Amino acid sequence: MFKRVTLLIALSAIFVLLAAPVTVSGADQAYTEGVYFRQIYSESGLYERLEVTAFKQVDGDWRDTTVNFMYRMESGTQQIHYVFTISDYELNEDPDELEVSDDLGWGGLGGQILIYDYVGQQYHLVEFHISMFASEPAYRPLPRGRGFGRNAYLDGYILMDGELWKDFRVPTTPDTTEYAYNFSSQSPGY
Repeated sequence: MFKRVTLLIALSAIFVLLAAPVTVSGADQAYTEGVYFRQIYSESGLYERLEVTAFKQVDGDWRDTTVNFMYRMESGTQQIHYVFTISDYELNEDPDELEVSDDLGWGGLGGQILIYDYVGQQYHLVEFHISMFASEPAYRPLPRGRGFGRNAYLDGYILMDGELWKDFRVPTTPDTTEYAYNFSSQSPGY
C-alpha cells in the first residue's frame, strides 16, 4: 500500500510539473551603439586633428563602454602633440555615460578617460560633456553592413586636466571642419 501511495504522489508531482505553463523569454539581442566625432583645424602650417569613437556593447544586463581617442597637432613638420588612448579605454564610471536614442536622433557621451601624450611624455585626464543631435531626418545603413548611422551636430565640451580644452558650443571658424554621427548595430527603433 505504501508503495502505491508513494507512486501515486510521484506521478501526481510529475503531472503537475508537466502541466505547468512554461514561459520562455528570449534574451534581448546583443548590440553595439555609440558616437563618432572628428574635428580638423588647419591654418598657416598649423594642423590639429581630434577623433573620438565611443561605443557601448550591450548584451542583456551586461554593458561595457569603450572610448578610442586620438589627437594630433603639428606645426610645419614638427609634431607638437600626439595623443591617443594606449588601447581601447573603458570608461571608469557607469557604462551608460554613453547613450544613443533608439532612432539615432541623439547621442551623448560623459565620463573620463586617461590619455598619454607621446610628444610631451605625460598623462592627461580627459572629461567628456558631449551631446550630438541629428542633423538629418533619417538614419542610413553604414558601409560593409556595420549597422546604421545618423549624422549629427556636435555640441558640448571636453575638459583636459580640469581645464576647458575643446568647446563645441561655439561656431566653428572657416578653417575648422567637424563631422559627427550616432550609430548602432541594430535597426533603429528596435
